[in-house]
Amino acid sequence: MVLVSSNSNKWVKYVKKLSRRRFRDREGKFVLEGVRAVEEGLKAGGAVEVVMFSASAGLTARCSQLLENVAKAGIKTLEVNENVMSELSNTETPQGVLAVVSRQEVTLHDMLRLSPSLLVVVDSVQDPGNLGTIIRTSAGAGVCGIILMPGTVDLYNPKTLRSLMGNIFQIPIINAAERSEVLAQLEKVGLKFVIGEPRAPKTVFDVNLTVPVAVVIGSEAHGVQPDIMARSGYRVNIPMSQGVESLNVAVAAGILLYEVIRQRHD
Repeated sequence: MVLVSSNSNKWVKYVKKLSRRRFRDREGKFVLEGVRAVEEGLKAGGAVEVVMFSASAGLTARCSQLLENVAKAGIKTLEVNENVMSELSNTETPQGVLAVVSRQEVTLHDMLRLSPSLLVVVDSVQDPGNLGTIIRTSAGAGVCGIILMPGTVDLYNPKTLRSLMGNIFQIPIINAAERSEVLAQLEKVGLKFVIGEPRAPKTVFDVNLTVPVAVVIGSEAHGVQPDIMARSGYRVNIPMSQGVESLNVAVAAGILLYEVIRQRHD
């Protein structure tokens, strides 16, 4: 295998282009970085197209095993020098391995035909770290699927992917192209919207969450959009100590989701 030391290599240039959202969307691909993320990509089956690594990747047993599994799977590999890896990496301390991965698209029809009992609707959340935490929490809570409404930060943003720690493959996620049809379909299958609202008269602990629900997570600055607020469901608050106005949006999402889980396990 030839060691790549030049930025003129076609795969090196391709990975750099994937840092741009428009190019990612056009190609239907994204970049995973780090051992755990690439491991999860391999488990997903058929998604990983090429793995790039540097010499430092072989310094840990886990990464060496990963590269061995990549080779056994017949996936194209490319060794690059440390300078090239550093330029391609989006982290301060690169683990020395990244992968180009094809998106695995899910449709709303696919998600709803399974009669989901718990969905998450993310409405215009802008911080990639918050989105990643919401998705990781949703995966941990056993959520059936996640719908990202228009105006939400890009799922394939490197910062989002980094905060996901490979969990992008653990749960079906839809990037909704428009709003009204998605909301209408969720209502049609009998899902009630659960919306956190600080001034709501009831707490999240006072409503019946054992029925099929879609937990809506609004933006950090503006909350949930009016078209969702107009839908049928529950408006709930999360009790807080006097003087505390709000919680981090990802923390609030976790509280709402695990109250659903608590009620269903009582």
